[in-house]
Amino acid sequence: MRNDVLNIGTLLYLPESDVDKLHEAAKILLEQSKEYHKAVKAL
Repeated sequence: MRNDVLNIGTLLYLPESDVDKLHEAAKILLEQSKEYHKAVKAL
């Protein structure tokens, strides 16, 4: 997953498969983030 995300280009258009990879990577990173969970709890 990491290599896939790091190799995504920086175009204004991204294929749907790349967008899906970015969404999945973001989900994983947020689930692992103590700061994110702390911020959500504070809301």
